Amino acid sequence: VFIARALLSNPEIIVLDEPTVGLDVQTVKSFYELISKLHKLGKTVIMVTHDMHMLSEDADRVIAINHEIEFTGPLR
Repeated sequence: VFIARALLSNPEIIVLDEPTVGLDVQTVKSFYELISKLHKLGKTVIMVTHDMHMLSEDADRVIAINHEIEFTGPLR
C-alpha cells in the first residue's frame, strides 16, 4: 500500500528500505516484477536490502557496504 501511494505522485526516483521484509515468496516475486517495469519506464530505484540474491537482473549498479564499500559496479 505504501509503495502504491508513493507511486501516485509519479516520482522520478524511488527509495526503498528493505521493501520485501515479511512478504511471502509470491508477493516478493510480484514486487520485483513491478520494480522491473518501473525501471523500464525510466524510473530510478534506490533499494537497501540484505537479500543480495534477490536483486533485480535489471539493476544497472550495485553497491555492497559492510562498514565500508566492498563492491560497486554493475551485476554483469
